[in-house]
Amino acid sequence: MEPIVIGYIIAIILLICLSAFFSMSETAFTSVSEIKLKKMANEGDKKAERAITIIENYDRFLTTVLIGNNLVNIAATSIATTMFAILLGAETGALTSTVVMTLCLLTFSEITPKSLAKKYPEKICIRICTVVHWLIIIFTPLSWFFTKIANLIG
Repeated sequence: MEPIVIGYIIAIILLICLSAFFSMSETAFTSVSEIKLKKMANEGDKKAERAITIIENYDRFLTTVLIGNNLVNIAATSIATTMFAILLGAETGALTSTVVMTLCLLTFSEITPKSLAKKYPEKICIRICTVVHWLIIIFTPLSWFFTKIANLIG
């Protein structure tokens, strides 16, 4: 196997993991009990306080998650298409990439992480809230841009 293909595989796996993170975040913060988080915050849990802040700014959070998930899914699919085109030729590679990435993204980036997040929303929110907080800050310019476009259209 060519070294470039190994690099593509590693990149695809990393991007699928990022997609799983974004999907899990979305479901966890949508499913979490604010009452449980507020109880934890009242008991001094700083991460619960941060999670509550994210929920209170849900539109910013959701825009961040959607942008991040779309970016990593498009990147993973583009890399996979390039890789399969190298390995199998353009036509067969494109079809193979579509099938393989659809199955991988649905299984590992959508269904599995969302099922876990639905089952353990408080635990997940507490564990990921700091990363989500920083992602919201990092994606603020893109979030602002897409929110303005959405407001113009709708």
